[in-house]
Amino acid sequence: MMKIKTKRVFKKASKKMIVATMILGLVFSSGNFASNKTIEKAQADSSSTSVTITNALPVASATSIDSAAANVTLTENTTKTVSCVATVTDNNGYADITSVEARLYLTTAGAAGAGDSDVRYILTGDTNCVPSGGSGLTETYTCNFSVQYYADPGAWTCQVTPTDTVGAGTADTDTITVDTLLALDVTASIGYGSMGLGTDTNTSPITATVTNTGNAIMDPQVSSAAAMSCTTGTIPIANQEYSATASFDYSTGTDLSATPTTLNLTLPTPEDTNTPVSAGSYWGILIPANGVEGACTGSNTFTAVAGT
Repeated sequence: MMKIKTKRVFKKASKKMIVATMILGLVFSSGNFASNKTIEKAQADSSSTSVTITNALPVASATSIDSAAANVTLTENTTKTVSCVATVTDNNGYADITSVEARLYLTTAGAAGAGDSDVRYILTGDTNCVPSGGSGLTETYTCNFSVQYYADPGAWTCQVTPTDTVGAGTADTDTITVDTLLALDVTASIGYGSMGLGTDTNTSPITATVTNTGNAIMDPQVSSAAAMSCTTGTIPIANQEYSATASFDYSTGTDLSATPTTLNLTLPTPEDTNTPVSAGSYWGILIPANGVEGACTGSNTFTAVAGT
Protein backbone atom coordinates (compact mmCIF):
# COMPACT_ATOMS: atom_id res chain seq x y z
CA MET A 1 0.00 0.00 0.00
CA MET A 2 2.80 2.45 0.76
CA LYS A 3 4.34 1.88 -2.65
CA ILE A 4 1.16 2.84 -4.41
CA LYS A 5 0.89 6.13 -2.55
CA THR A 6 4.44 7.12 -3.49
CA LYS A 7 3.70 6.67 -7.18
CA ARG A 8 0.64 8.90 -7.02
CA VAL A 9 2.60 11.64 -5.33
CA PHE A 10 5.28 11.42 -7.99
CA LYS A 11 2.73 11.60 -10.79
CA LYS A 12 1.14 14.75 -9.34
CA ALA A 13 4.51 16.43 -8.96
CA SER A 14 5.42 15.61 -12.52
CA LYS A 15 2.19 17.12 -13.86
CA LYS A 16 2.88 20.34 -11.95
CA MET A 17 6.39 20.63 -13.43
CA ILE A 18 5.08 20.10 -16.94
CA VAL A 19 2.48 22.86 -16.51
CA ALA A 20 5.11 25.25 -15.11
CA THR A 21 7.42 24.52 -18.01
CA MET A 22 4.64 25.28 -20.49
CA ILE A 23 3.84 28.58 -18.80
CA LEU A 24 7.49 29.66 -18.91
CA GLY A 25 7.63 28.77 -22.58
CA LEU A 26 4.64 30.94 -23.30
CA VAL A 27 6.17 33.88 -21.40
CA PHE A 28 9.45 33.65 -23.31
CA SER A 29 7.74 33.28 -26.68
CA SER A 30 5.47 36.31 -26.10
CA GLY A 31 8.41 38.58 -25.13
CA ASN A 32 6.86 39.42 -21.80
CA PHE A 33 9.56 37.83 -19.78
CA ALA A 34 10.81 40.34 -17.24
CA SER A 35 14.59 40.72 -17.21
CA ASN A 36 16.90 42.78 -15.14
CA LYS A 37 17.44 45.25 -18.05
CA THR A 38 15.43 48.54 -18.40
CA ILE A 39 13.17 48.73 -21.52
CA GLU A 40 14.18 51.76 -23.79
CA LYS A 41 11.51 54.14 -25.21
CA ALA A 42 11.84 56.17 -28.61
CA GLN A 43 12.40 59.98 -28.17
CA ALA A 44 11.34 62.79 -30.81
CA ASP A 45 13.36 65.99 -31.54
CA SER A 46 13.30 68.80 -34.23
CA SER A 47 15.79 70.76 -36.38
CA SER A 48 15.01 74.24 -37.78
CA THR A 49 15.53 75.03 -41.48
CA SER A 50 16.57 78.32 -43.13
CA VAL A 51 17.66 79.70 -46.49
CA THR A 52 18.30 83.20 -47.90
CA ILE A 53 16.91 83.95 -51.38
CA THR A 54 19.20 86.28 -53.29
CA ASN A 55 17.80 89.27 -55.17
CA ALA A 56 17.22 89.06 -58.92
CA LEU A 57 17.48 92.49 -60.53
CA PRO A 58 14.57 93.48 -62.79
CA VAL A 59 14.82 93.41 -66.57
CA ALA A 60 13.04 95.74 -69.00
CA SER A 61 11.85 94.44 -72.38
CA ALA A 62 9.41 95.06 -75.25
CA THR A 63 10.01 98.83 -75.11
CA SER A 64 7.88 100.66 -77.67
CA ILE A 65 7.57 104.34 -78.61
CA ASP A 66 4.10 105.37 -79.79
CA SER A 67 3.09 101.74 -80.35
CA ALA A 68 6.20 100.99 -82.43
CA ALA A 69 5.63 103.88 -84.84
CA ALA A 70 8.49 104.74 -87.19
CA ASN A 71 8.04 108.50 -87.07
CA VAL A 72 6.53 111.25 -84.96
CA THR A 73 5.65 114.76 -86.10
CA LEU A 74 5.80 117.40 -83.39
CA THR A 75 3.08 120.02 -82.97
CA GLU A 76 4.06 123.59 -83.81
CA ASN A 77 4.37 126.09 -80.99
CA THR A 78 3.31 123.61 -78.29
CA THR A 79 4.14 120.17 -76.91
CA LYS A 80 3.50 116.72 -78.32
CA THR A 81 2.87 113.66 -76.13
CA VAL A 82 5.28 110.86 -77.01
CA SER A 83 4.46 107.63 -75.18
CA CYS A 84 7.09 105.06 -74.22
CA VAL A 85 5.83 101.72 -72.87
CA ALA A 86 7.93 98.86 -71.48
CA THR A 87 7.43 95.53 -69.71
CA VAL A 88 9.48 94.93 -66.56
CA THR A 89 10.17 91.42 -65.25
CA ASP A 90 11.48 90.64 -61.76
CA ASN A 91 11.99 86.96 -60.93
CA ASN A 92 11.40 87.73 -57.26
CA GLY A 93 7.90 88.89 -58.18
CA TYR A 94 6.54 92.11 -59.66
CA ALA A 95 5.98 93.60 -56.17
CA ASP A 96 9.76 93.79 -55.81
CA ILE A 97 9.92 96.40 -58.60
CA THR A 98 10.10 99.91 -57.14
CA SER A 99 10.01 102.15 -60.24
CA VAL A 100 11.55 102.86 -63.62
CA GLU A 101 13.50 105.74 -65.14
CA ALA A 102 12.78 106.59 -68.76
CA ARG A 103 15.00 108.75 -70.92
CA LEU A 104 13.94 109.99 -74.34
CA TYR A 105 16.92 111.48 -76.10
CA LEU A 106 18.38 112.44 -79.45
CA THR A 107 20.38 109.31 -80.21
CA THR A 108 23.53 111.19 -81.15
CA ALA A 109 23.36 113.20 -77.90
CA GLY A 110 23.28 110.07 -75.73
CA ALA A 111 21.32 109.09 -72.64
CA ALA A 112 23.71 110.58 -70.09
CA GLY A 113 23.24 114.13 -68.91
CA ALA A 114 20.62 116.46 -67.55
CA GLY A 115 17.24 117.09 -69.10
CA ASP A 116 17.30 119.41 -72.11
CA SER A 117 14.18 120.20 -74.12
CA ASP A 118 16.20 120.18 -77.34
CA VAL A 119 17.83 116.77 -76.98
CA ARG A 120 16.89 114.92 -73.77
CA TYR A 121 13.80 114.28 -71.59
CA ILE A 122 13.81 112.36 -68.28
CA LEU A 123 10.89 110.80 -66.36
CA THR A 124 11.18 108.97 -63.02
CA GLY A 125 8.81 107.52 -60.42
CA ASP A 126 5.34 106.02 -60.62
CA THR A 127 3.70 109.41 -61.10
CA ASN A 128 5.50 109.95 -64.41
CA CYS A 129 6.01 106.34 -65.47
CA VAL A 130 2.70 104.80 -64.48
CA PRO A 131 2.62 101.08 -63.52
CA SER A 132 -0.22 98.97 -64.84
CA GLY A 133 -0.75 96.92 -61.68
CA GLY A 134 1.38 93.83 -62.14
CA SER A 135 0.78 90.12 -62.06
CA GLY A 136 3.17 87.32 -61.28
CA LEU A 137 6.64 88.40 -62.32
CA THR A 138 5.82 91.29 -64.68
CA GLU A 139 4.44 94.81 -64.74
CA THR A 140 3.95 97.29 -67.59
CA TYR A 141 5.05 100.92 -67.29
CA THR A 142 3.81 103.82 -69.45
CA CYS A 143 5.92 106.98 -69.62
CA ASN A 144 4.37 109.97 -71.44
CA PHE A 145 6.84 112.65 -72.48
CA SER A 146 5.71 116.20 -73.34
CA VAL A 147 8.12 116.98 -76.17
CA GLN A 148 8.58 120.59 -77.20
CA TYR A 149 8.01 121.63 -80.81
CA TYR A 150 11.63 122.73 -81.17
CA ALA A 151 13.17 119.35 -80.15
CA ASP A 152 15.87 118.49 -82.66
CA PRO A 153 14.80 116.36 -85.62
CA GLY A 154 16.45 112.99 -86.22
CA ALA A 155 16.67 109.58 -84.55
CA TRP A 156 15.53 109.50 -80.92
CA THR A 157 15.85 106.66 -78.39
CA CYS A 158 13.71 105.78 -75.39
CA GLN A 159 15.67 103.94 -72.70
CA VAL A 160 13.75 102.36 -69.80
CA THR A 161 15.77 101.31 -66.72
CA PRO A 162 13.89 99.40 -63.98
CA THR A 163 14.82 99.48 -60.29
CA ASP A 164 13.99 97.14 -57.41
CA THR A 165 14.76 97.25 -53.68
CA VAL A 166 18.44 96.52 -54.34
CA GLY A 167 19.28 98.60 -57.38
CA ALA A 168 18.98 99.25 -61.09
CA GLY A 169 18.39 96.34 -63.42
CA THR A 170 18.75 95.80 -67.16
CA ALA A 171 17.58 98.61 -69.46
CA ASP A 172 15.79 98.24 -72.78
CA THR A 173 15.39 100.68 -75.69
CA ASP A 174 13.36 101.57 -78.76
CA THR A 175 13.97 104.23 -81.41
CA ILE A 176 11.83 106.58 -83.47
CA THR A 177 12.45 109.38 -85.96
CA VAL A 178 11.37 112.88 -85.02
CA ASP A 179 10.41 114.56 -88.28
CA THR A 180 11.62 117.99 -89.32
CA LEU A 181 8.90 120.51 -88.50
CA LEU A 182 8.84 123.63 -90.64
CA ALA A 183 6.31 126.01 -89.14
CA LEU A 184 5.75 129.66 -88.42
CA ASP A 185 3.46 132.12 -86.75
CA VAL A 186 2.82 135.60 -88.17
CA THR A 187 1.12 138.76 -87.02
CA ALA A 188 -2.59 138.26 -87.53
CA SER A 189 -3.21 141.44 -89.51
CA ILE A 190 -1.33 143.84 -91.76
CA GLY A 191 -3.35 146.97 -91.33
CA TYR A 192 -2.51 149.94 -93.57
CA GLY A 193 -5.09 152.23 -91.99
CA SER A 194 -6.93 154.95 -93.94
CA MET A 195 -5.30 156.13 -97.18
CA GLY A 196 -6.32 158.40 -100.06
CA LEU A 197 -6.55 157.55 -103.74
CA GLY A 198 -3.17 157.39 -105.45
CA THR A 199 -1.13 157.40 -102.23
CA ASP A 200 1.37 154.84 -100.88
CA THR A 201 2.96 154.02 -97.54
CA ASN A 202 6.18 155.81 -98.60
CA THR A 203 8.83 155.31 -95.84
CA SER A 204 6.38 154.07 -93.20
CA PRO A 205 5.92 150.35 -93.87
CA ILE A 206 3.76 148.13 -91.69
CA THR A 207 5.53 145.40 -89.66
CA ALA A 208 4.39 141.77 -89.73
CA THR A 209 6.41 139.70 -87.22
CA VAL A 210 7.31 136.15 -88.25
CA THR A 211 8.14 133.58 -85.53
CA ASN A 212 9.73 130.18 -86.03
CA THR A 213 7.42 127.64 -84.39
CA GLY A 214 9.18 124.53 -85.70
CA ASN A 215 12.40 122.61 -85.04
CA ALA A 216 14.55 123.64 -88.00
CA ILE A 217 16.08 126.72 -89.59
CA MET A 218 13.29 128.36 -91.53
CA ASP A 219 12.63 131.06 -94.12
CA PRO A 220 9.12 132.33 -94.87
CA GLN A 221 7.76 132.48 -98.37
CA VAL A 222 5.00 135.02 -99.09
CA SER A 223 2.23 135.16 -101.67
CA SER A 224 -1.40 136.13 -102.20
CA ALA A 225 -4.02 134.22 -104.12
CA ALA A 226 -6.19 137.21 -105.05
CA ALA A 227 -6.45 140.98 -105.16
CA MET A 228 -7.77 142.89 -102.18
CA SER A 229 -11.52 143.34 -102.46
CA CYS A 230 -13.00 146.78 -101.61
CA THR A 231 -16.51 148.04 -101.16
CA THR A 232 -16.00 149.38 -104.66
CA GLY A 233 -13.26 147.95 -106.87
CA THR A 234 -10.10 145.97 -106.04
CA ILE A 235 -6.43 146.56 -105.29
CA PRO A 236 -4.11 144.39 -107.43
CA ILE A 237 -1.83 141.86 -105.72
CA ALA A 238 1.31 143.58 -107.01
CA ASN A 239 0.31 146.90 -105.38
CA GLN A 240 1.62 145.43 -102.11
CA GLU A 241 5.37 145.28 -101.60
CA TYR A 242 7.50 143.63 -98.94
CA SER A 243 11.06 143.72 -97.65
CA ALA A 244 13.23 142.29 -94.89
CA THR A 245 14.52 145.82 -94.28
CA ALA A 246 12.66 148.03 -91.84
CA SER A 247 13.60 151.26 -93.57
CA PHE A 248 12.46 150.37 -97.06
CA ASP A 249 10.65 152.96 -99.15
CA TYR A 250 7.68 151.95 -101.23
CA SER A 251 8.78 151.13 -104.78
CA THR A 252 12.10 149.74 -103.51
CA GLY A 253 10.53 146.56 -102.10
CA THR A 254 9.53 143.32 -103.84
CA ASP A 255 6.11 143.19 -105.46
CA LEU A 256 3.78 140.61 -103.94
CA SER A 257 2.60 137.91 -106.35
CA ALA A 258 0.58 134.71 -106.50
CA THR A 259 3.84 132.72 -106.60
CA PRO A 260 5.37 131.96 -103.15
CA THR A 261 8.65 133.86 -102.91
CA THR A 262 11.27 133.53 -100.16
CA LEU A 263 11.57 136.54 -97.91
CA ASN A 264 15.12 135.67 -96.78
CA LEU A 265 14.68 136.17 -93.07
CA THR A 266 16.43 132.87 -92.12
CA LEU A 267 15.11 132.20 -88.63
CA PRO A 268 17.19 129.71 -86.57
CA THR A 269 15.71 126.91 -84.47
CA PRO A 270 14.33 128.02 -81.09
CA GLU A 271 16.15 126.86 -77.96
CA ASP A 272 13.33 127.30 -75.45
CA THR A 273 9.83 128.67 -75.11
CA ASN A 274 11.01 131.74 -73.23
CA THR A 275 13.03 133.07 -76.13
CA PRO A 276 11.00 133.03 -79.35
CA VAL A 277 12.95 133.30 -82.58
CA SER A 278 11.27 136.10 -84.51
CA ALA A 279 12.00 138.67 -87.20
CA GLY A 280 10.08 141.46 -88.83
CA SER A 281 8.80 141.57 -92.39
CA TYR A 282 7.90 145.03 -93.70
CA TRP A 283 4.97 145.87 -95.96
CA GLY A 284 3.81 148.76 -98.09
CA ILE A 285 0.89 149.43 -100.46
CA LEU A 286 -0.12 151.75 -103.29
CA ILE A 287 -3.78 152.71 -103.53
CA PRO A 288 -5.04 152.97 -107.13
CA ALA A 289 -5.72 156.52 -108.32
CA ASN A 290 -9.36 155.70 -109.06
CA GLY A 291 -12.01 152.98 -109.13
CA VAL A 292 -11.82 151.97 -105.47
CA GLU A 293 -13.62 153.06 -102.34
CA GLY A 294 -14.52 151.87 -98.87
CA ALA A 295 -13.11 149.04 -96.77
CA CYS A 296 -10.67 146.71 -98.54
CA THR A 297 -9.68 143.23 -97.35
CA GLY A 298 -7.42 140.47 -98.57
CA SER A 299 -5.15 137.69 -97.39
CA ASN A 300 -1.38 137.25 -97.60
CA THR A 301 0.01 133.74 -97.19
CA PHE A 302 3.22 132.99 -95.24
CA THR A 303 4.71 129.53 -95.78
CA ALA A 304 7.64 128.06 -93.86
CA VAL A 305 10.42 126.50 -95.97
CA ALA A 306 13.84 125.21 -95.05
CA GLY A 307 16.35 127.97 -94.45
CA THR A 308 20.02 127.99 -95.32
